[in-house]
Amino acid sequence: MLNAAVIGLGNMGRHHARAYLSLPGVCLIAACDADKQCVDDVIGSKNVAYYPNVDDMLNNEALDLVSVCVPTSAHFSVAKACLEHGVSVLVEKPIAQTVDQANQLIACAATHDLVLTVGHIERFNPAILKAKGLIVSGKLGEVHTIQSKRYGPFPKQIKDADVLVDVAVHDIDIVQFLVAAPLSNTQVMTRHIHSKNRADYGHLILQFENGLTANIHVSWALPYKQRVVEIIGDKGIAIVDCMAQSIVYYNVDIKKSQDGIYLPSSEPEIIDIEKKEPIIEECRAFVDAVLNKTPPFICPKDATQALALALGAPH
Repeated sequence: MLNAAVIGLGNMGRHHARAYLSLPGVCLIAACDADKQCVDDVIGSKNVAYYPNVDDMLNNEALDLVSVCVPTSAHFSVAKACLEHGVSVLVEKPIAQTVDQANQLIACAATHDLVLTVGHIERFNPAILKAKGLIVSGKLGEVHTIQSKRYGPFPKQIKDADVLVDVAVHDIDIVQFLVAAPLSNTQVMTRHIHSKNRADYGHLILQFENGLTANIHVSWALPYKQRVVEIIGDKGIAIVDCMAQSIVYYNVDIKKSQDGIYLPSSEPEIIDIEKKEPIIEECRAFVDAVLNKTPPFICPKDATQALALALGAPH
């Protein structure tokens, strides 16, 4: 049985705690947050030790793994402290504030022979996994373009990241997962619609060596939520709704003649998907990697590249 802890019981940390309380092979033995009431609200009467200080928890508990769910500005220091204490780490996205910090965490994990992974939760979304299968099977034919839209209102809890670092890393990671080709060129554009000090709209264009182009649109400036990925191939189109965990497929049946090209309309096909809770699957994969000493499903180098692209840094 592995011993687990969660550091930061806020918006995401509470879900990590719930996952560890429900998964086999792991026992949540400690929770760390400056706000004890926040921990009590999540843990309730369960036998989980409370710590307001990370160092006290690391010095007093025999931990195998920990979820780091603190604000982005503290990802590096907290994750590094855990790794240096011999504890494997799942750090919420983004992996760190800078590429240099991310690389230091990767090196630290390697030095101590520990698992380091990152909370790119959409990789565990059944709809995204199904979409990958549609591409691999050839059902979409040759994929030429991917369009993604991740919109929502300005999040109160985010104080130390802009929309690219906090939101676009999800879709960058999704595109990198779906496209089996190296990047050749990138463009990043941002706007300050409602916020003067942080970008709240972003548009990224990723071009790959196989000719595929991905357009990623993210925004905190809209009063509704949308998380959609459109995958456009020459034989089929898949429209993925990440929130609904659904895919609508349209067959492409091009008719060519001397008179030109004709594309008749096609009826939508609903792809069958077994819905799952991504946070549970993410924590399950982390536990399995630690237990079996295998590489994590979310490679920290992939997460670092996603961060680099979001920051507009060299990758």
